[in-house]
Amino acid sequence: LSAMANKAEQLFEETLQTDILSHSRKFTSRAVKLLDKLFIHKETMATKALDYVSEVWDHKESPLHFGHQFNMEEFISHPSAQKDASKRMFPYVNDDDTTVTMNKPTDRSTTKNFKSRECWPYIKNHLHLDSAWTLFKAPVTKLSFHAMFFVTALVMFSYFLTCDLKTEISIYEWMIFFYICGDFLEELWNMIRPEDCSWSFQ
Repeated sequence: LSAMANKAEQLFEETLQTDILSHSRKFTSRAVKLLDKLFIHKETMATKALDYVSEVWDHKESPLHFGHQFNMEEFISHPSAQKDASKRMFPYVNDDDTTVTMNKPTDRSTTKNFKSRECWPYIKNHLHLDSAWTLFKAPVTKLSFHAMFFVTALVMFSYFLTCDLKTEISIYEWMIFFYICGDFLEELWNMIRPEDCSWSFQ
């Protein structure tokens, strides 16, 4: 609807543009209200519904991907979307022990079993041999490694651009080349949804 409104603006159809934008705002408002009611009624179901892939008009999309693709800020900033992102970054094996609403216990009786999904508490909770593999596989660890590799590649790239002025290809350039190839292949792999192995352009 937003894209249609932009086309109407280019054709100087102000009335049509206003009507389409009004429908767009109503659609966003209804989606947020539905998610809000579901979040209040059953928080776990609201979180899982964000990743549910369905086919609409021959397009396979999940609500979260759809919201990101069309910049629906009110939808993707909803507490259920934030909790879904928190579960992705700091996963626990047993979600029953992590009853959290916006990183706070939902009941005073569950304070002893409460596990925070923030970064440092999550790392401290897994700094032992039994759950070291869980910490290593966590997305927050992957993100940290990605950041370190990116900064290292950026430093090496700056080095051979400013200091290494030889005509032959140096080891730093080969390392940058392999890093760029690996990053490109990972981006292609991430475009395949693991749920149904379908191609996703998000």
